[in-house]
Amino acid sequence: MDPHNSQLRAKYRECCAYWRRLVCDFEIAVEQSIVKSNNLGKFFSTFNARLSCRVGIGCIMDGDTVVPLEDYAKANAFNILPVLCQYW
Repeated sequence: MDPHNSQLRAKYRECCAYWRRLVCDFEIAVEQSIVKSNNLGKFFSTFNARLSCRVGIGCIMDGDTVVPLEDYAKANAFNILPVLCQYW
């Protein structure tokens, strides 16, 4: 196989695009079947499986560069974000 063969490269890219489309369509079909099943347990298990961080809320800095440790303080740290964002 010649790595500089443009026809072969075009065919390969075409096959890859087709494969990606098939995988995407399959994932959409699976997600739609989960939603249509009205099974909250199945929905949340699928949702939680896709999360990359599974240990709760990560490290958050509030306006004073203090790291809040309690969940309530972490949630309140997000309440100041709209105030900060309006100046950007």
